[in-house]
Amino acid sequence: STVSLSSPNLPMRDAIDVVGVRVFKETGSWHKNLDRLIFQDLTKHRYYMVNKLHDLLRAIRNKRNHFHETPANVQEILGSSPVEAWKYFEDKFPKLLMECYLVMEKFVNNCKSLEKYYEKKV
Repeated sequence: STVSLSSPNLPMRDAIDVVGVRVFKETGSWHKNLDRLIFQDLTKHRYYMVNKLHDLLRAIRNKRNHFHETPANVQEILGSSPVEAWKYFEDKFPKLLMECYLVMEKFVNNCKSLEKYYEKKV
């Protein structure tokens, strides 16, 4: 099973969004950290709230899931595979993984699908 940041998990989504300012290098919006062509490609298909961390996560997931549909000029920036695309986002948002991990750790007791990623606390 997967973790969703949709409406039933509003506390989880809100907690993710709170740490956004640390992830966005204090610019207030994640799109400012991306190359213009990347953001234009993302927004051809979806609307994103650029001040919300959960929408950055959605954008990264969508880019991975639809990488094969990515135009060549965008792939030149992202790299030639979804793994290289993750590296692009990781370079742009070096605090993303750890900040999300720490937030989700707070929800591990209420979400069975997270348990395998966290050590049991004694």
